[in-house]
Amino acid sequence: MKLHLLTFLIPTIVHAGPYSGAANTAGSEAIAKNDSRFVAWASGHSEIIYGTDVDNTWKTPAKATGPATSDVYDIVCLGNGGRITMHFPHPLPDGTGADFAVFENSHTATFLELAFVEVSSDGVNFHRFPSASLTASSVGPFGTVDPTNIDGLAGKHQVGYGTPFDLSALPDSTLLDKQRVCFVRIVDIIGSGATKDSSNRPIYD
Repeated sequence: MKLHLLTFLIPTIVHAGPYSGAANTAGSEAIAKNDSRFVAWASGHSEIIYGTDVDNTWKTPAKATGPATSDVYDIVCLGNGGRITMHFPHPLPDGTGADFAVFENSHTATFLELAFVEVSSDGVNFHRFPSASLTASSVGPFGTVDPTNIDGLAGKHQVGYGTPFDLSALPDSTLLDKQRVCFVRIVDIIGSGATKDSSNRPIYD
C-alpha cells in the first residue's frame, strides 16, 4: 500500500450505498496514481508490526514508499491486524479538501482488503479517521465488498487508485497539530466482523 499527499477532493455522488463508488464510476472519489495533484510521496516508515498469516516474501516495507504503481505485487503485506507507520519528506498540512491518499493492491473494484487510517503530529498520539462499513454479512475468500458501503477506510479502491483522506474530518484535539501531520499509520482490519467501525458496526472484508 502507498501513501501520497493531495491538495483537494473530487465531489461525490450517491450510488447503491450512501458513499462514493469504485474508480472510474460517476462521482467516485478514487484518485489515479498519476494524478497531477500528488505533490509528495511517503519516504519511509518509523514502525511496522506484522500481524498473522503473512509470508516473509511480502515483508517489504520499502515498497510502501515512493510513487504508486499498477503492479499488484508491488506491496508490503501487513498480515491480519498488522500495522505500519509512514512518514513524509515534509509535514502534511490540512488544506482545502483531501490532504493525502492511501493505495492498496486489489485486482478488482470489489475484492477489497480494508484498513484503518490514523495520523499523528508527534509520533506518540495517533488519531483515527471516522469510518463506516455497511456490508451486512461476512465475505468469503472470493466474496465481494460494495465500495458504496464503505467510507473512511483505506483499501476501498483497486490497484492504481488511491482513497483520499481529509484531515478536517478529524475532531480537533490539543494533541494533534493538523497543520503539521508527520506520521500516517495504516492498521489492517481483520474482516471477520470482530472489528467495528466508528458506529460499532461489524466490518467485513
